[in-house]
Amino acid sequence: MMDEEDKKALVKAGLMELDSKIESMSFRDIFTVLKPVEIVYASLKKLEGYIVNKAHTPKSISKVVLPPALKESVDDLEINENVDKNVKESMMEFIKVMKENYPEEYLANFVENAKTLNTGVQKRGLLYRFLGENLAGSYNSKRNILLLEEEYGDTTITHELLHMASSTKKNGIGYSGFHQYEYKPGGVSIGSAINEGYTEFLNKRLFSSTDNSYEYQVFSSMIIEKIVGKEKMEKLYFSSNLKGLIDELAKYTDEEDVMTFLADQDFLLQYLKTDRIDYIKQNHIKEALKRVNEFELKAFSKKLKAQLDTGERSSHKECFDSMSAFIQMLPVEIKVYDSRFEIISIEDMTKCAVNAFVGKTDDLVNDDKQKGHKL
Repeated sequence: MMDEEDKKALVKAGLMELDSKIESMSFRDIFTVLKPVEIVYASLKKLEGYIVNKAHTPKSISKVVLPPALKESVDDLEINENVDKNVKESMMEFIKVMKENYPEEYLANFVENAKTLNTGVQKRGLLYRFLGENLAGSYNSKRNILLLEEEYGDTTITHELLHMASSTKKNGIGYSGFHQYEYKPGGVSIGSAINEGYTEFLNKRLFSSTDNSYEYQVFSSMIIEKIVGKEKMEKLYFSSNLKGLIDELAKYTDEEDVMTFLADQDFLLQYLKTDRIDYIKQNHIKEALKRVNEFELKAFSKKLKAQLDTGERSSHKECFDSMSAFIQMLPVEIKVYDSRFEIISIEDMTKCAVNAFVGKTDDLVNDDKQKGHKL
């Protein structure tokens, strides 16, 4: 049996063999030829360790507003005297790394929050004992308090400091990276999943985190960054600008689709948390996973087409190279304890990508329902 490296080499060899044929082939023909090669690689993409809770229908929100303007400078840093000494040291090291990678304006929220920050010990309460929620740290933007377990790791605190650096509030609304929520009980909340995923993704990029928390969310936020662009997405994150992210993605798809994507992500974050899975829960989960893949495929393909139209991409071959690499990144299944969920076939991903590129409407989830396929 071939190992993963051998299979990747096979994909590369297959792509190289196609190079000489590309110029005389149509875009649709390219994908038809490539499919058997793609299946070898993409079938390797499995996301392990996901758990599921009770069924829940994803919800959207009707209101996403701009956060308050950034004002503070890192030169004005004043850390509350009540902050734990070790946390202060970590905060200063955090600032150093941030200044090496970003303009100082990205630290505006951090500087403002540092003035009134409080710290405390994260205790394992009822959530941990009954649901298995193991939070080594947390940051509460409403109270501006950072809680850490007594024995916390370096990348635990950097994850929470990234939350602090991307959080602000105004008029009863919290803005934390890409998460926007009302403080009142039962208030609107959207973007929690992509925010946690991108926070840990940056934690890996900036602080070499090896933590495997939010694995699916980290992966998905990385995909979204490929659509939006690294610098633009980082700036939106540190300015707490969910609306800006929605506007960027809406350039390539409907705003309603963006909101559904965010709601699906939040649903998966909340309900992939237990090994108690029944048929109805499986349906909700699989539909959400498939919609997420479909959204990412459509948005990326439409971006490629827009770049081709404006001359930013020089040929269909260049678009094909980028799209085939993108398709190979997406998972075709995930594992939830001992259960495997097939998300979407390579054939359907190829169909979705090509149709989006040529401007044809396609909905994989609804197509499967109409054909009587089990989701």
